[in-house]
Formats: sequence, C-alpha cells, structure tokens
Amino acid sequence: MHSTLVDYFKECYQSDNREQGFWDIFSKDFEFLRLSNSLERAALYEGNAITLDSHYATNLAASIETYRREKTFLYGCHFLIGKMSLSQGLGGRARRICAPLLLFDATLTKTGSNYTVGLDLSSARLNTTLFYRLVEDRDATHRLDVALSIEKISTTNWLEEWLNEHCNDVSVSRIKQNDANTDSLKSLQRKASTTNFTLVDGGALLLSKNPLSSRGVIDELVTISQDTSISAPLEQLLLNKQNTIAQSKPSCLDQVPGILSTAQSAALKNAAEKTLSLIIGPPGTGKSYTIACIVLERFMQGESVLVVSENEFAVDVVQEKLVESLGLSSNAIIRAGSRDYLKHLKQTITDLIKGIGLEKPSDSLLRQLMQIKSEIHKDEKLFNSLYRSAASDGIILDRYIHQGKTASLLGRFRVWRQRSRFGKYGLLYDRLEKIKQDHRKREETLSRHINNVYLESIHRVLRDHRPELVRFNRALRARTSSRQEAVFSAINHSILLQALPVWLCSFSSLHKALPLKKELFDLVIIDEATQCNIASCIPALYRAKKAVVVGDPKQLRHISFLSATKQNVIQQKLGLGSTQSIDLNYRDKSMIDYANEAISSQHDLVMLDEHYRSLPEIIDFSNRMFYDGNLRIMTEKPVLNKNPPVEVINVANAKRVKGINIEEALAIIERLKCLVKEQQNIPEEYRSSIGVLTFFRDQAEKLQDLIFDTFDLAVITQHKLRAGTPYSFQGEERDMMLLSCAVDRNSAGGTYLYLNRPDVFNVSVTRARHLQLVFFSAEIADLPKNNLLRLFLESISRSTAPPATDILARDKNIEELTNQLRAQGMTIARNYPIAGIPMDLVAMLGTDSIAIDLVGFPGERRDILHLDRYKMFERAGLPIFPISYTGWSFARDAILNKIKNCFKALSQKSTGAPSLYQQSSHWTKLLTLNPELSKTVSELELDLVDIKHQLGIDQLEKIIDRYYKLIWVLNQKLNPSELTYTRYASAAEDVFLGAIDNLRSLVLIHKSGSPRETNTELADKQVKLHNEQNDSIEQLLQANQSAIITLEEVAFKWSKLAISDNTSNKVFEDSLNELNHLAASVDQYASK
Repeated sequence: MHSTLVDYFKECYQSDNREQGFWDIFSKDFEFLRLSNSLERAALYEGNAITLDSHYATNLAASIETYRREKTFLYGCHFLIGKMSLSQGLGGRARRICAPLLLFDATLTKTGSNYTVGLDLSSARLNTTLFYRLVEDRDATHRLDVALSIEKISTTNWLEEWLNEHCNDVSVSRIKQNDANTDSLKSLQRKASTTNFTLVDGGALLLSKNPLSSRGVIDELVTISQDTSISAPLEQLLLNKQNTIAQSKPSCLDQVPGILSTAQSAALKNAAEKTLSLIIGPPGTGKSYTIACIVLERFMQGESVLVVSENEFAVDVVQEKLVESLGLSSNAIIRAGSRDYLKHLKQTITDLIKGIGLEKPSDSLLRQLMQIKSEIHKDEKLFNSLYRSAASDGIILDRYIHQGKTASLLGRFRVWRQRSRFGKYGLLYDRLEKIKQDHRKREETLSRHINNVYLESIHRVLRDHRPELVRFNRALRARTSSRQEAVFSAINHSILLQALPVWLCSFSSLHKALPLKKELFDLVIIDEATQCNIASCIPALYRAKKAVVVGDPKQLRHISFLSATKQNVIQQKLGLGSTQSIDLNYRDKSMIDYANEAISSQHDLVMLDEHYRSLPEIIDFSNRMFYDGNLRIMTEKPVLNKNPPVEVINVANAKRVKGINIEEALAIIERLKCLVKEQQNIPEEYRSSIGVLTFFRDQAEKLQDLIFDTFDLAVITQHKLRAGTPYSFQGEERDMMLLSCAVDRNSAGGTYLYLNRPDVFNVSVTRARHLQLVFFSAEIADLPKNNLLRLFLESISRSTAPPATDILARDKNIEELTNQLRAQGMTIARNYPIAGIPMDLVAMLGTDSIAIDLVGFPGERRDILHLDRYKMFERAGLPIFPISYTGWSFARDAILNKIKNCFKALSQKSTGAPSLYQQSSHWTKLLTLNPELSKTVSELELDLVDIKHQLGIDQLEKIIDRYYKLIWVLNQKLNPSELTYTRYASAAEDVFLGAIDNLRSLVLIHKSGSPRETNTELADKQVKLHNEQNDSIEQLLQANQSAIITLEEVAFKWSKLAISDNTSNKVFEDSLNELNHLAASVDQYASK
C-alpha cells in the first residue's frame, strides 16, 4: 500500500519542481526549443495535436527516452520580457529574461513515421517561480492559478491587466505579434529594463533539465516505492501503523551539559522512546539548542543521528550548538553537503586509519560525575530555600527595624531568627559562588566524559572493524561512480556510523551524501519541518529507525503552487480515493502537519513554551494572536522608567513608488546612524546586532543598498547589520529590529492582503530581543479592520507603564543601596535589559559591569529569578550578584567589599593581556560559514599557541576576520546557489587556504629547529640555517599580509556595489581575477 502513496507524493513533487528557475527560454538549460506560430497555438489550445518535422522530432524522442528522469518535455506560452534579479535572497545581478507565464506538460506521439505533439490542458499552470518574484502577494497568485481556464489560456489581455494590478514595481505592456520568432524576442530582450516589461503572444516547445536536487529526491522516491517494506516512522506516517520501537536506551539527561526545561526534557525522552515524535518550537524557545541536546544525548547512548533541513543555515546552527555550547568533538560530526565536505571526510577517515591525532581514552568518569551531581543537588536546595526566605523576610525587617515599628515578642523572635540564619549561612552571593564552582566542576568533568565516549567508540571500531573503514576510504577515492557504488554497497554502514555517528545535511545534499538504506540511522531529526514538503522528507525518514519532526506551524510554511486540479488528476491516475490513511494534500500541508496527524498520543508532542528571546512587550502580540497566550515569557520582570521596547515611528509625507518608500528608508538610515553612534565606545563583542526587516523585496533591496552606502564594512559586520524580507530572517534574531512597513495612505487593498498572512507576520514581529522600532507612513485608520498590521499597531498604542505608586515605593527602599554604590564611583543603571532580561540594577565601573538582583527589598514584587536564569547569565559571561534585604541590613560593608572585589577581578581580567591559550578561539568564527574548514583552522591555531608565535596568531585572526567579512558580503549581495557566488566564494577560499598553508609552514619551520650547538663550527652553520628559516618565515608572513589586504579591499568593493548597479559584471570579473591571481601567488610561497 505504501507504494501508491509514495508514488502520489513523488508525482506531486515532480510537478511542483519541474519548472524551477524557468527564466529564459534561450538558456542552455532548455533544449530542442521550437517556437510555434499562431495557427499551431490555436490548435494546441483547442486540444488538438500538431505535426513536427521528422528530423527535429526523431532527435527529441531519443532525448526524452534517454533522459526520462533528468528532463521534462514542456510547452510554455505568453512570454514576459524584462530585466530582473533572479536570486531568492537580496542582491544578485539583474539579468534579462524571456520567460513563459504559463506552462503545460507536452506529449510526443509517434504514429507510423510521423511525430505529433499535444498538450495536457489539465496540466496548465503558472510559471510559479516567475510569479513569485513578480508579485509579493502569494495568495493572489494562488487564486490566479486556481482560476486558470481554457478560455483564458489562449489570450494575454487578462494577464496584462492582472500583472499591472498586482506588480507594484513594474509596468507591463502587451505587444501583438502573431508569429514571434527568435530574432524578435531576442531584440526585445536586449532593450529590456527593470521597470517596463513586455508581454508577447507566443509559445514554444522545449525539453527542460530537472533541478539536480529534485532529481535525487525523485530517484530515491522511486526506489522506496519499489521496496517491499519501509521504515517504522514511515509506516506510522503513511499507513498509520503503530510499531513497537526497537531496543533503545532510555534518555539520560545527566549526560547533557547545561540546564533543560521541563519541555526540553520531555522532548529528549520522546526522541529515545518514540517511533515518531513532534516538537513545536515557537520563536525564541530554544529549538536549535533542543535539537543539539537530543543529538548529544543519543550520541552518548551509542546511537547514530542524522539531522536534515530544507536550508543549510538551520543545520549549521545545530552544529554550532553541538560544538560550542555542548562540547561535542567536531570530529564526531560530518557536515555533509558543505563545500569540500568530501575532501574533509577523506582526510578524517585517513587520519583515523593511520591513528593521526588520535588520543587514548582516559578512565571512566561516571562515578565522579555522580558525586558532583549529589553535591550540586544539596547546594542548590539550600540556595533555593535561603532565596525564598530572603524574599519574604524583607517585609519583617523593614517593619521592625527600618520603619521603627514596636516589635511584639513574635516580631523580635522573627528578627532574631533571621539574624541567626544569616550568621550561619552568610550572603546569598557566597552560596551562589559555591554552586558556580560545583557546576564548573561538572561541566569540566562532563566535557572530558563526552570526549572520552567518542574516543572509546573510535578505538572500538578500529580494534574490531578497521577493514570496513579501509573499504569506505577506498570507495571515497574511487575514480568512477560505478566503482564507488560497488564498494559502497558492500560496506556495513552501521559500523561506519559508530566511528562517524552524527551527520548533518540539507535535503538537497542527502542523496549525494548517504546511501538509501532502510533504517540506516537510529534517529533522524527533521528541522524547520514547517518549510518542508512531505516528498522531500520521505527519503530521510526511510533511513530512520526513529524520527523527530521539529518546526512551528505558525511560522513560514513551505511554498507550493501545485494546483488542486493537478493533485486530483494525480490521485485519479493512481486510483487513490478519499479513504486513505493519510490526507492527500501535498500543496497545503507541510511535513509538520502530517507529523501532527500521525503521532499516536498527545504525549508524543512537545511544545517548547519558554520564550527566552524577546522582552515581554515585543513577544506579547504574537503570544496572544498566534499562541493563545501559552508562551511563558521568561524575560518578564517588572521594570521602572524604562524606554518602551516597541515604538512606532510615523514618517510624514512618505509615498510608496514602484514598491519603494524612499522617505521611510531614509528615516531608518538616520535612526541606524544614531544607534551605531550610541555604541561606538562599547567593546565590539558587546555591541548590539541590528536587523532591518520589510515585507517587500524592493524596499529590502533599497535599504540594503543604503546600508552599504552609509556604513563601513566593520560597522556592518560588528552589528550584523542587514536588511531583508521575513524569508531572509526566518530562523534568525537580532538585539534590535527596525521594521519598514513600506506602505502609504494610498496603498492598494491587495498590499494589505499580503501583510495579513499570519505566518509572514508572525516571523516579522518576533526577530527582536530588546528593541523593535516600527516605521509607518500611513494612518492606522487607513488600514482594513482586523488586518494584522492594524491590530499590531493598535496593541502598541494600548501598552501601559507600571503603576506609579509601585515605582515610588520601590525607589524609596533601594535609594540607600544605590547611593552607597555610587559613592564607590560606580554608575548605576536601573532595570537595564541584559540578555533580554531587565535587571534590578546594573553597576558599571570603567568598562566592566555587574548585574544585581535585589531579593526581598520592600516595594519589590515577588519576581524571583530562578537558578536557571542565574546560570544563563553565567554562560553569557555576565557576573550576577544577588543582594537580599536581610544581607543588606546585617552586612552591608561585606556586600560592598565583595562587589568592589568583583570589579577588581573583572578589571584584572580585561586589562591584563590575554594568554595565548585564551586567544585560541578565533577559528569559531568560521563555524557559521564552513564548519568543516573550522576544524582545520582550530588545529593550526592550537599549534601557533604551542610555539607561542604571537605574530602568527595575530595574523590568523586577521585572515579569518577578512575572509569572514568577504563571505558575509557575498551572502548579502548574491544568492549562494548562483554560479557567480560559487566561483567567487571558491576563489576567496583558495586565498584563505593558501594563507593557512603558509602559517602551517611557519609552524613546521619553528618545530624543526634544533637545540643550540656548543661546537663553534656547527653553531655557525646553525645560525646560518636559523637566518634562512627566519627569511622564509618573513616571506610567508608578507604573502599573508598581501592576502589580508586583498580580501579586505575586495570585500569593500562589493559592499559599495549597489544591487542594481550595471557595473556589477566588471566589478565581479576584476575582483575575481584579483583573487585568483593572489591565490596563485600565495600558493607559490606555501609550496616553497
């Protein structure tokens, strides 16, 4: 039964993907192009077949038969000619297009010696990728797709009207040409502009290459359909068949560093015990961190894990969490699909086989970890008890001591008991320091234990199954694909996964990275499942014994323009009725919807409900509107005299012209200047990240150009400053977000319809941590009632400040403490947001800061900061100092001295020169760009530390920084899937790797030095050799300096290049030549 269902989703996927990137009929991706005349078009639109030339048809038939999976025979009509950027992200060079607006499946038939072609009129569909780029309102495109009819297909009048109504940034003019030909169409192409498009009657037959990624998915779906059985998660998903799970070790949360919430703990338990489980992760609830914890916990239990997602960024974030936050060795992780991943995989396997860099595992640390756990439990229990007492004791102390009230016998006893308890246990700060020491000890021991588990598994595989690794290494180095497949098929991959247990990749890379073997992995995790169609997920789930699906149905959903009519045709073709075990709605349902319907119990679903990202005022609208108020806002705490974190800035006399509101854009740039200036004296690592989001692509591109024109590259990268649409910021966050609504008082109703999409709006307003500025150029009354933008703006205007009486009472009771701190030279900020949480006080001395949590001070609400929060501050590197009213009453001098000592320790840490080992973390910057490359650089950095080569360390930091900036700029200006991006990024990487090789040579020269000779003759030779080595080192460093300068110059050139600049081709070629020349030059030094 599964075969028919898999075939259905394969057919839907194939129809949905076959015309991806259909921009220019003259592109080399389209073969056998044949333009049709008016008579042929009329016949085809009426459902008749036309006869083809024998020579053309014979070759076409042979190609269709040979490349049945790789290519699709299509008919396109009604050509739109113009100039536009084709990349999905911002940026990219504007290119001339000649694209059909409508597409049909075409059928070639041979009757005798004649060939005829006909159209499947029921397959009529929009060129969806083109419409998506032209029209922001996807719902309007959906409605148009559904409304297609035979009567409309044959004319273009209605298309001209519809495009002019819905395309705000371009105008479309129709040209009547009865028989458009290649010369006439190319002539119009050469005259094309970015604002005036031409619509031409015409039609063409062509053979289209299927996208490589979709080909891989389709091929694997065919294989799965033909298999007699499928994996347990797929059986549950497709057939509603509940399976008893294969033997699996229960979850052990003690083996995961850090603090897990109740929901996160439940998610880890489900991942261990359930065939299929679901995690709903609203914005800012720690979804990626939870996935990383699941991966680590299963790894520690000896299981293999695959994490897949629609986009590369999501899996890169998971890898960063695994390595940086949880301490898993990067050698245990294979980031498949990344550039040069095969090269790194080959090197990893070769090093394992040869034993290069392989440590021996130490003795088991489990008993030590259990002892530490017991100590932590005891100390935390005591701290919590003292904290709760301190929160209530302040009322009694204030009443009987500081307010001079006459104390009863019971009152005097209570005061005595507090003084006695304080004398026994001391300050809360001291108890907290003890807990910190306990946790530091646990984290250090657990880190060694995690590494130990990895080393034990490696040594076990090398001891028992070394031949399997040798065969795998041979397969990787096979020169032909047939030879590689033959060796791969003979490999026991379960043994391989013991050595390489964690794999991360995107769906598009999965078929190239891993064989299609049923239940290959113990666990498969699908991230960002809301953006995934079920067809692309089936091959990943086929490889799973257990599966976890992660996403949020309230955020951006997967995009499909497959019509309901086409879905019905596919169902009928395969004989599928309405009584299936699964809802056959490929177009409207994402993977997360299907998973939600398939899970067997509500316990199999976990919603991460603790929101850690945004201040309450920022997340409040989404929490109420989209999550029914179910999110627990962990940043919530009463604050005083605080500037509102959400503000509407009205831009007067602003107009939206051709999709751009320039006045609003300029107002945003001016505000950005102020925000940047306010932070110019703050250390770089503490500067706020800033994003600019707008609902409309043209406004986003304009803002991006203005940002690069206004700010230098250092400011842009330090603040992670970028502009984009909601799709650009999905999965990202910033400290500050500026929202450009980009509408005006005359905006058409269709514009507001697009703004009313819940998934788009939810993502748009939930990216900010502690400041959100909304730029608006109309009046709220101008907006349609119940429109999300209107409701959002009205909610901001209704927000109120805390009651004044509460503020005054609190101010009076903490005034004395504040004055005492100021008397010691400290600057005090009240209710200052740190990591999204307003602290009672932040004491600042010089460049250092300490957050102060007031406990039990009269006038304060009972807003206890739990130990989990304290630990979060500690992970962020911010000291937190709890002061109870009891402690302040009985030991204020001790408290002031301890605060002074805290600042003294911070000052020594910040002013003292960092040790070389403290500097050996520059490589981590590469994790988000190229995780595999970061492994190589981390080893080099430690080598430079070992030889204590300060100049080499400084140079490595600069090389990483310049390379990072250049790739960052390329990501803003180009689409990473473009050939232009690939060529440019590869050239930059060649320069970078050449410089890295130079530093590696420097290390080798230093390590090859011999002890000083006492023999005079030998000593003279040794001096000469040392001089030669120093000359070589100097040459290597000079070559690297050239690389640093060139990378910086090229990044600067591209940062100043406007997205629509006509000179972009010349800049690209010049810069690329410059990088290629430099790469060759640097390589010469590395090879000497």
